[in-house]
Amino acid sequence: LDLSASMYAQDLSPNRLEQARFKVMDILQTRKGEQTALVVFAGDAFPVSPLTDDTKTIEAQMKNLTPDIMPVQGGALGLAIERSLELLQQAGAKSGNILLITDGMTDAVQALNAAKTAVTNNVGISVMGIGTVNGSPIPLADGGFLQDAQGKTVIPKLDAANLKSLAQAGNGVYVTAGIGDADVNRLVSTWETKAGEQNLISGGQRQVDTWVNAGVWL
Repeated sequence: LDLSASMYAQDLSPNRLEQARFKVMDILQTRKGEQTALVVFAGDAFPVSPLTDDTKTIEAQMKNLTPDIMPVQGGALGLAIERSLELLQQAGAKSGNILLITDGMTDAVQALNAAKTAVTNNVGISVMGIGTVNGSPIPLADGGFLQDAQGKTVIPKLDAANLKSLAQAGNGVYVTAGIGDADVNRLVSTWETKAGEQNLISGGQRQVDTWVNAGVWL
């Protein structure tokens, strides 16, 4: 999930960040026992939740995630992919899917390289674009809009072209967030198709560690 300042832009109602939250919630509703993790990023990337079957935990954390908590601004999609891949590998996952919910990137070369690395590890990269191609100013808490060093109002635009290229390099799909559930349905359909193909290869077996509280016997 992108937590750069551009997510405060209001070209989506009420702003990009809230729309992204709605979409995350919709996606979590479709998981149905599948393991999900959450990573947030701006100029750096940080894991919020490791892979878990308990999507309620991620839902509870969503309300506290804003650009204000990020130490560095930017659009480091490459780092976001790398951190996400690390979570999958730490959990022993043989395959998986990474979804980037973002409006653009500032590290195109690194992001493409990270996507290619993910593909070699049986992990697909899909992207949900948040925002519009015309963009919108970023409102400030004390009034006015964010300006650059030259005093010009910053108007971040959805970088759909580069995000589509990233999804293509990551053997995934690109969707633009919109009203309704067509975008989420397309992502879920893609993931289910890939999961079915993987099950045919692996025999459909899934192994997990299950921790049981046996403290009563103490």
